[in-house]
Amino acid sequence: MKYSIYLFVGLFFFVGCFSDKHIAESEMKAIVWEMTSVDEYIKFSHSKQENSTKNYTVERDTLYQKIFDLHKITKQQFYTTYSYYKQNPEKFKVLIDSSLAYGLRQRRTNIEAVKEVAPISPVLIHINKKRDSLIRIKKKELIKSQ
Repeated sequence: MKYSIYLFVGLFFFVGCFSDKHIAESEMKAIVWEMTSVDEYIKFSHSKQENSTKNYTVERDTLYQKIFDLHKITKQQFYTTYSYYKQNPEKFKVLIDSSLAYGLRQRRTNIEAVKEVAPISPVLIHINKKRDSLIRIKKKELIKSQ
């Protein structure tokens, strides 16, 4: 009886901690990946501009808010969940690893979609073959002349 009370309290605490204020790991990995992508995009776009720190933060916050709106969460929910994962290193490592794997899958999917939309032209392949054959001919001529 004593253990069942502890079990009930522990279960209640666990469910209560992960109710509305925490985001599920499956959704969190997508959000983390999208936020990382936003950071990289902004760093790349602002790398050649001088004194763009102010614009950087404004643009980053705007894009972050769009991500939050897309996933129907609040900034507070995200940062609460993020701090929860940061306090649990094992769970945080799993989150970051799954976020990286998710991002790589997204990239692969995007690359395949682009290949379907714009396949390589047979004309370009033919030109490349000609160029290679010309190089081989020149190499043969150099060898013969020696």
